[in-house]
Amino acid sequence: MYTIITGVNGFIGSNLSSSLKESEILTVSRKDPKNLQLYNRNKAISLEDIGNDEITLVHLATFFSKENQDDQKVTSANISYGIDLLKLISGFNLKKIIYTNTMYNYYKDDFLRELHYTKTKMEFSKVLFNFSRNQNIAYEEIFLDNTFGISDKRKKVLPIIIHHIKENLGNPIQNPENNINLMHICEVIKRIKLAINSNSSSSTSFIGTKSINLNSIYLFLNNYFLKNNKSDVHLTYKNNDYLLGFPDIDYLGLEIKNIENRLIEYIDKWI
Repeated sequence: MYTIITGVNGFIGSNLSSSLKESEILTVSRKDPKNLQLYNRNKAISLEDIGNDEITLVHLATFFSKENQDDQKVTSANISYGIDLLKLISGFNLKKIIYTNTMYNYYKDDFLRELHYTKTKMEFSKVLFNFSRNQNIAYEEIFLDNTFGISDKRKKVLPIIIHHIKENLGNPIQNPENNINLMHICEVIKRIKLAINSNSSSSTSFIGTKSINLNSIYLFLNNYFLKNNKSDVHLTYKNNDYLLGFPDIDYLGLEIKNIENRLIEYIDKWI
């Protein structure tokens, strides 16, 4: 069995690939957008090479931007590329397609719901659902919110907070009332692997915890840093504030580690 991973060089993709057997991972070259090519350990792979072996597609590749001038790039990455990918693998023995979508679809913030990024993610979700149904392929969709982990090199709020703590720059949180839903990369990877190892389709699932007050994250980590790896400050939680109709939380028996311990692991890595 092979697993095709798109977005393999991204945060989630690189963590997923490192947790699977290298010999069973197929990646997609996008050097020539008009002629996508599958690779296994840097060797080009064709349908003849794979034969009738089962294939699971984990579609992680995406392009995120809130800027209107990037709309064409967003459409190309989130829709056009995916359609070309389905054409490339349509002759393979596809067992299942797993797609990561965004929880922006269920935010109460109109701006985030109406982003071109959000709309393209949902549009391609429909493409994948119809493709899977027509081809009699299992399909699983996992909605994600904000992910983090020690290998994360993206420009996100947690690295900003830690940079301010390290450089003694003060609290960077401008609105102390803001909250964030954090999901650690280890839990995300375990959830995706559960999907890879399942032969069945699944109703839309969502990995999430309670939202955490951003200001309390800064206070917690700053106190931990000042007190030399000890903290008597704790995070402040609240129920997630999504629109009605968001997917049910489905952990499939996955144990979610305490977020404070995850944040301590994170700051220990960077300080």
